[in-house]
Amino acid sequence: MAKEAKVNLCLRSSHVMLKLSRTYVMNQIHSFEKMNREILPKDDRNQSLSLGPLNFFLQR
Repeated sequence: MAKEAKVNLCLRSSHVMLKLSRTYVMNQIHSFEKMNREILPKDDRNQSLSLGPLNFFLQR
């Protein structure tokens, strides 16, 4: 019983860490995109790095 509880707690903490790291990555992407928009002139925006696949992966 104690062993199960320990494993459960471990799983829960790793899940929290995963959520935190995912939030961190999303924030990094957001700030990167914002920086991209500020640096690039308007007509170059379309050629900027597309993060579509990465966003798709993160939202799953």
